[in-house]
Amino acid sequence: MTLLISFIENNTLHWFNAGHPAPCVITTQGKLLQLSGTDPLLGLSDDHQYQHYRYDLSDVAQILLFTDGWLDNQKMSDVDQIIAKLTHDNLHSEEFAYALWQASQVKLSAEIDDASLIVIK
Repeated sequence: MTLLISFIENNTLHWFNAGHPAPCVITTQGKLLQLSGTDPLLGLSDDHQYQHYRYDLSDVAQILLFTDGWLDNQKMSDVDQIIAKLTHDNLHSEEFAYALWQASQVKLSAEIDDASLIVIK
């Protein structure tokens, strides 16, 4: 089973992650950063100590949380491949989350994995 718990406190993103990709952030300068912080799926080990990951949000414009299916369905391995499909205007608009989701859609005739995307601005 997978699990992602995240919260924001004192301008810091906190997360506990069992099997999901680590969050990404887009800085106020528009740079995409893939954070690190993923632990194994729940139930794989009786003695694994899950980590509490943190990232300072001082220079962050947006946070992206997503499941692996969001990338797998497009046969892509990196979020920046999806963001590359967007225009500069999309990246800085109020419609960013919608444009990002639309850019990641696949043909329904193919076998697809469940996919979730959360954009926090």
